[in-house]
Amino acid sequence: MKLKLFFLIVLLFFTVSCKKYLFKKSDDNSLTKTEDDTINYSSLDAYPLLPECVNITNRILQKDCFYKQLTSRIQITLNENLIEINQNFQDTIWVKINVNSLGKTRVKTIIVSDAVKEYLPKLDSVLYVSIGKLPILKPAIKLGIPVTSEFSLPILLQNN
Repeated sequence: MKLKLFFLIVLLFFTVSCKKYLFKKSDDNSLTKTEDDTINYSSLDAYPLLPECVNITNRILQKDCFYKQLTSRIQITLNENLIEINQNFQDTIWVKINVNSLGKTRVKTIIVSDAVKEYLPKLDSVLYVSIGKLPILKPAIKLGIPVTSEFSLPILLQNN
């Protein structure tokens, strides 16, 4: 009887002690942590695209097309709406543009020098109108999901 009790206690001990190893609860956060460690959030799988760039398959050429087409559209608007400056003038402005996951664009910030503000006081409003007139873009893609993206666009202003 004592021997049966001894084996029962030993069996119970092994069952209880193994339970924590056999039935270990997985931590869902550890899976997310591992995934977060391997995803590079600072890069995109595909950049936002204007309609003229959608048929380009190379990622680098898509990016180049996007910047060239965007700059060209903004330049046309600037040429139509800004007055000529009578002296030699050259400066670079920076426009931070936000493209949301639905493809809608908006100006986030405009960085201009004091000289540009003096010579072209309505530049900000022209840029807001120009960006507002853009068509709906194909948004940036990350892991197959449309995402919001931001980028800075340098615009060279010069009068020769």
